Amino acid sequence: MLFYSSDSLHQRDESYNWRIGRKLKAVQNKQRYRICITGIIQGVGFRPFIFGLAQKHALTGFVRNSSQGVEIEVQSESISEFNQFYLSITKELPPLARIDSLTKVKIAILTEETDFQIKESINGNEKFKDFPIIPPADSSTCTDCFLELFDQKDRRFRFPFINCTNCGPRFTIINKLPYDRIHTSMEKFQMCQKCTSEYEDPHDRRFHAQPNACFDCGPKLCFEPGNLSGESAIAKAVDCLKRGEIVALKGLGGFQLLCDASNLNAVAKLRERKNRPFKPLAVMIENIQEAQKHCVIDEISLQLLSGVKRPIVIVPKRDKFTLASNLSINSDQIGIMLPYTGLHHLLVKDFGGPVLATSGNLSEEPIARDNEEARQDLKSIADAFLMHNRDIVMRYDDSVAYAVDGKPVILRRARGFAPDLIELDFNCQKNILALGGHLKSTFAIAKEKQAIISQHLSDLDEVKSVDNFKEVLTQYQNMFKFKPDILVRDLHPDYATSRLCEKFAKELGLNFLTVQHHHAHIAACMCEYKLKGPVIGVAFDGLGMGNDDTLWGGEFLLCNFGTFERLAHLKPVAMPGGSLAIKEPWRMMLGILASFDQETQNCFDSFVQELKKLHGQSKLDIVQKQIQKSTNSPLTSSAGRIFDAVASLLGVCNKQHYEGQAALELESLARPYLFSCAQTYKFDFEEHQTITQINTQNLFVDIAKDLSSGLSKGMISFKFHQTFKQIIASICHKIRLSTGCSTVCLSGGVFQNRILLELVKKELTEQDFQVYFPTLIACNDSGLSLGQIAIAAHSR
Repeated sequence: MLFYSSDSLHQRDESYNWRIGRKLKAVQNKQRYRICITGIIQGVGFRPFIFGLAQKHALTGFVRNSSQGVEIEVQSESISEFNQFYLSITKELPPLARIDSLTKVKIAILTEETDFQIKESINGNEKFKDFPIIPPADSSTCTDCFLELFDQKDRRFRFPFINCTNCGPRFTIINKLPYDRIHTSMEKFQMCQKCTSEYEDPHDRRFHAQPNACFDCGPKLCFEPGNLSGESAIAKAVDCLKRGEIVALKGLGGFQLLCDASNLNAVAKLRERKNRPFKPLAVMIENIQEAQKHCVIDEISLQLLSGVKRPIVIVPKRDKFTLASNLSINSDQIGIMLPYTGLHHLLVKDFGGPVLATSGNLSEEPIARDNEEARQDLKSIADAFLMHNRDIVMRYDDSVAYAVDGKPVILRRARGFAPDLIELDFNCQKNILALGGHLKSTFAIAKEKQAIISQHLSDLDEVKSVDNFKEVLTQYQNMFKFKPDILVRDLHPDYATSRLCEKFAKELGLNFLTVQHHHAHIAACMCEYKLKGPVIGVAFDGLGMGNDDTLWGGEFLLCNFGTFERLAHLKPVAMPGGSLAIKEPWRMMLGILASFDQETQNCFDSFVQELKKLHGQSKLDIVQKQIQKSTNSPLTSSAGRIFDAVASLLGVCNKQHYEGQAALELESLARPYLFSCAQTYKFDFEEHQTITQINTQNLFVDIAKDLSSGLSKGMISFKFHQTFKQIIASICHKIRLSTGCSTVCLSGGVFQNRILLELVKKELTEQDFQVYFPTLIACNDSGLSLGQIAIAAHSR
C-alpha cells in the first residue's frame, strides 16, 4: 500500500495513500537490501530525509514507519551508490533524530519498481525484545520557525503554535505509536489546503510535521475572564502581567503561573497564594543578551539555555541583580530559561521584560494539564487564564540543569530530556519495572539491554500525585507495549511506591524485589558510565532505609551491581520528632548536643538560649525528653541532616520550607570564600569491627568556637564544606588501602551542592582516583529507578 508517489504528489487516492518519487530508468543486475533502524526516528523528518538520500543516489524501493522503528528497502545496480546511501544515513541526520541501531541484510526478492516510495505506517502487535521506537521529546522553537513567527510577510506571523519537523510538541501530544497525526491530540484539527500541501511535500520543512497547523486550521487561544481569543487574548494577558497580576498559561506539558519578575509585590502575591514562601522561582527571559544583564552565564550554561531542550538553568546572579529580590531568597543563584514555544516568545516579547514562570499546580501536586482542571486547581492563585484547545496527553514539568566541573548536569529530567533510551551494559533476563523512591519520583522500565526512565513525577505525599504516577505508568506501558516480569521497590516500606509495588505484585501475580536506597544511587551512576564495579560509592543524601532498619544517608559502600558492603558511615545521631526534624533543623542540632557531656554542651549556651526565645522552654524540654527516652527519635547517619544542623547552629535556617533549603543557603554563604585558604574542622574515626564511623562532634565544637570568636558565617560555612571534602577523601583513601579500588562514584542529593561536589572531585582526582558523578541521570532520588533496574538485573 503506497503512501506517496512522485507521479501524484499532493493528491490522495481513494485509500488515502500517496506515492512519492521520480521515475528511474529500469536497470538490470540489481541488488536489494532491507535496512531496519531504531532510535528517535519518528516525528523528526526521518522519512523525507531517507527519500532525499534515495533520490540523490538513484535508488528505488520504499521507507515506512512501523511499530518496530523505520523500515527501508532499497534496490540498485550500483553497490557504490548503495554504500554511499547507507553511510549518509548516519552522517547527515535531521537535527532531532538519533539512531540507536541500524542493520542491513541483502534480500533475494527483486521488484520491477521504478521509483522510491514513502509507504503508509504499519502498526503490528508484535512482541519485541527491546524498545525499537523512542518517541521524540518536545523541542523548542527552531530558528526557521522563530524567524517566521516575527516575519510580517509570513502567513504564520505571530502564530502561537508554530512548528515544523525540527521543533514543536511531540511526546506531550502522543496517544500511541507509531507517531502519526491520527495518534496525537492534533487529530481533531483538520489541516487546511495550504497546510496539507506542506504536509505532503517531501521538500517542505513541514513534511509530515504532525502538529502542523496555521491560523485557519490550528488550535485557538482563549483568555478568561472575558472569553477573548487570538491577538486580543495575548494582549490582555500582557496587560494583566504589567498590572502585577498572575496569569495561568497553558504550555507544552501543563500550566505555568506567570507574573512580572521585576515586581516585588507580584512575586510576593504568587508566593503567598501558592504557599511557596521561600523556594526559588524560575524566570523566563527573552534572549541570552537580556539574561546576561541579570546573571553570570558560563559556556556550558549558555549551551543549555540556547539548545533545543531549553531547560531551566541555575546560574549565579550578578552583584547588581535588578529583578525582584524575592525570586530567589537567601541564595546567590537563580533559575532562568529562554522561551521555548511560539506562545512563550510572543508573550515575553510583548511584555518587554522577564517573567516569573513556575509550575501551575498547588504545592506538591501534579502540574495542571486540562483547562477545566486548571480552572478548579488554580483559581485561588491565578487572576486570569491564557488557554488553548490543543489537549495535553502527557504532563511534563520544565527540566532543570546546571553546570558543574565543566559539564552539564541534570537536576530534574523532564521536558526535552525524557523519554529517552538508556543503553545498558548488561542484559536484563526479564522485563523489569522499577518504581523508584518517594521524593522526586520516577519509574523505569527495562528489557534486554535497554531502559527507559519516566519524566520527573514530583513527590508522592499527595493522593493526586500518586494517581498521576499510576496514570503515567499506564501510558508508558501501553505506548511501549511493556509487560513486567518482575517489580522492584525501595527498601523503605512506607514509600508510596513501595505500597504500589506490593499492590501491583498482588494484582499481576508477580514477585517483587527490594533494593537498598544508597546502593541504588551508586548503581545508577555506574549505569551512566557503564562501570563494571567494584566502585567506592559515596552516597550522601537526606536519608534512606538501611539494611539494619536504621536511617542511612552518609555512606561509603564498596559496590558491584549485585552486592554491596558498607565500609564506613557518619556516626548516627538522633532525629527528635522523626520527619519533623527534617523540617525543623534545630531539632537535629539538639539531637547532636545530647551526645555531648555537660561541659561541652556549655559551648552552645548562646544557641540554646536563642532556641528558648524562638520556641519556649517547654518545647525544648519535650524534645530533650524525646531524645533521652529514644521516643520518636530514630538514629540516622544522614549527611543531609548534618548540613541542616550546621545551618541551624549558624542561625541560617531553623525551618525548612522546601527540601534542601538549609544546605542551599549554606552553600550560598560559602561561595564568596571559595578561594580562601580555609582550614578544616576536626573529625574523628571510630572503628567498629569492619566498619568505620565518622564522629563529627568536634566539628560542631569548633564551629561554636568560631562563632563566638566573631568569624563570619560565610567563612565558617566554607570551612565546613572543606571539612566534608576532607572526610570523603580520607575515607576513600582508607578504603583504597584495604581494597585496592580507585574508582569512586559520588551520588545522592547532597551532591547537588556544587561547592561540595567540585571540591571533592578535585581532591580525589589529585589523589589519583577515577571520579564519576551523575550528569544525565540526576544524583537525587529521581535516579533511584535506574539503579533499581541494574541491581534487579544482577540479582539471583
